[in-house]
Amino acid sequence: MNAADLEKVYETLLSVPGMNDPVKVDLKIPRKTVLLLTEVLRKGMSPEIQSKGFGMADSLSENTKNELNAIIEESLEKAGLMELSGRLRGWGEAFFLYFLINFVIQNLTTSDLTQ
Repeated sequence: MNAADLEKVYETLLSVPGMNDPVKVDLKIPRKTVLLLTEVLRKGMSPEIQSKGFGMADSLSENTKNELNAIIEESLEKAGLMELSGRLRGWGEAFFLYFLINFVIQNLTTSDLTQ
């Protein structure tokens, strides 16, 4: 599926009635998952990903992008990871990914694999 087709699919899905209705999401997830989730959201909206024809940020309104950024910030704040995330991002993307992968591997337990 090319980027234009993918954008049409996203536009269709996002225009379904009820998609603008607020939903309360109460997640209890480990900090490592918060860090990973916020990075995935950031990467998905990044210009580098868009220029390669991946992601869907080009089809999102500015309001939706702002909402996603607010979710990222709120999640990091609630998890107490705002400063850590900022420092890791300041060190550069390659180091951030290296640290994140090692952090997850070190904190991965057998119970994580069986869930």
